Order: sequence, then C-alpha cells, then structure tokens
Amino acid sequence: MRCSRVLAAVAVAFALAAPAADAFDPGYEAANYNRINERANTDYTPEFNALLAQRGLENQVAAASITATDGPGRLYGRDFSAPTR
Repeated sequence: MRCSRVLAAVAVAFALAAPAADAFDPGYEAANYNRINERANTDYTPEFNALLAQRGLENQVAAASITATDGPGRLYGRDFSAPTR
C-alpha cells in the first residue's frame, strides 16, 4: 500500500514537471549561441593561440624549475620532508 502511494506521488510530480519542457525558448538559446560565437571570434585567433602557447611554455619551464629544486622524493609527489631554504 505504501509503495503504491509513493509511486502515485512520483507520477504526480512528473506530471506537474512536464510543462517545464514548454519553457524552451529558441530565441533565448540563439542569443546564448551568439555569445559563444562572439567569444570564439576573440579567443580563437592566431594571436591568442600564440599567447596561449607562450604561457604554456612558461608554465612548463616553471614546473621543471620547481621539480629540479624541490623535486619529488617519491614517484607520486613532492618531498615535503626536505628542509626549506
């Protein structure tokens, strides 16, 4: 008896939630995609990609420097037991 009440309550909840699907607004979605396209026009330029590559290289050099000076004492992490300078 209790199980059927729970199932009935769930069915009612789904029935009440179904009209939310009508809330889809194609115009609003198109505006969202326009924002994505605007960002893509500024973010996916050759200049931006060059800057991204440069920053990535700088980060790799910094990581190598950190590893060389305070490298891992174990294969899975840095050696925090090493004395600090």
